Amino acid sequence: LEVDARTTEGDLDAGPLLVTVADWARMVGDPDAAKRCLPQLKRQGRLVEEMGVLHVTFPTWTTAS
Repeated sequence: LEVDARTTEGDLDAGPLLVTVADWARMVGDPDAAKRCLPQLKRQGRLVEEMGVLHVTFPTWTTAS
């Protein structure tokens, strides 16, 4: 997922970017493919509920090794 966003100091410290499952499924473009991916995303800990809505998480940065 690539996002253009204006950020200020501290904005990216709060954690991953959250995209609702409904919005993510629209971005995938194929509802059946999106449904097939959900169990794997859950196993990976990439699904979280915020304010009663299920979201897919996307890290804002990754540590290089």
